[in-house]
Amino acid sequence: MMHSSTTTTTTTNTSTPLFDLESYISRYDKTSETKLQRLLFIAKHSSAQEDILKSCYEMMEDHCREHGNVKRYKEIFGPDHKEGETPTDASIATSTTDSPSSSSSSPHPSTLGFHYDTAFLAEKESSSAHQLDNLEAQLKTAQVHLTKDSVRSIYLKMGEFYKARGELREALHKVKRSQDYCTNHRQNGQVCLMVIELGIDLRFYNEVRIYITKAEHTSDLLSNDSEFASKLAAASALVSLSESHYADAALKFA
Repeated sequence: MMHSSTTTTTTTNTSTPLFDLESYISRYDKTSETKLQRLLFIAKHSSAQEDILKSCYEMMEDHCREHGNVKRYKEIFGPDHKEGETPTDASIATSTTDSPSSSSSSPHPSTLGFHYDTAFLAEKESSSAHQLDNLEAQLKTAQVHLTKDSVRSIYLKMGEFYKARGELREALHKVKRSQDYCTNHRQNGQVCLMVIELGIDLRFYNEVRIYITKAEHTSDLLSNDSEFASKLAAASALVSLSESHYADAALKFA
């Protein structure tokens, strides 16, 4: 007589994170506003996963401290960040209907042990004021001597200065001013890319479209610099996405 036996297989479930935040966010340039915007978006949708939410806040705090982004630091960690809201750039929110929503269930960082460091803000504001004074003095000197390349370079430095602080509108204004002092296609192309990147962060897609067209006129860069051409194609695809032209965007991303 044969006996049938039942073999029970026990499967051991290992705790594997469904989302590797650090790996994902490392794909973004470490100084970029886009990186902060992605972390804010993830935080907004991760209120039920405290480990991910806390990691988002840690990365945002490190970013703001390292690069002196006082605007974002105040928005995210300051007392004006009310529980139940995700801080967003006000300039973005008023510029387009495609802005990140401010509604979420994200708790205030202080509930997770984060401290709002007013001493850091005071120190950074002081050093930033000194840095800006130096840049403005350099600009005046360059303008007096009518040195176009120096004026262009200083405007670009001012753009980077404001971008690091999170003041994207002012950064965009300074970068656009630099274009008046460009003397060749490569310099024009550089400025166009900077305007495009800032325009994307601000959701100024009409501005992005205009500067893509301007950049496409730098034919020598398009034909000789594959990275330049790829960035323009990606920017154009994002404009198509903003207009809900998904098939067109897919072709440009391909």
